[in-house]
Amino acid sequence: MDKKELVKKMKQGEIGFIDEPEEEKEVWQAYEKLAGTNIEKRKKELQDIAKATIENNKRISIRVNERDLFELKAKALENGVPYQNLIGALIHHYVTDKISLTI
Repeated sequence: MDKKELVKKMKQGEIGFIDEPEEEKEVWQAYEKLAGTNIEKRKKELQDIAKATIENNKRISIRVNERDLFELKAKALENGVPYQNLIGALIHHYVTDKISLTI
């Protein structure tokens, strides 16, 4: 998806607008870093992970630092998946010991 298509999707309400100019700049920079990466392959990988977690999903509500949520949404945009699916994939990888976390 090129920049024009992304802006079009934002105008159509498919992708939310960012109110803070600095945050918008960061999102565009993250988007531009994708040049040369195989976005479709990465998107397919993350979609497969998301599909695998769809069964028996449970809705939860959590409080998240606003800045962390912004960064998470930017990473989800980079990978072409909804941020909720990215959160689910992170949790799945953690509980199945595919990633570790130091607290």
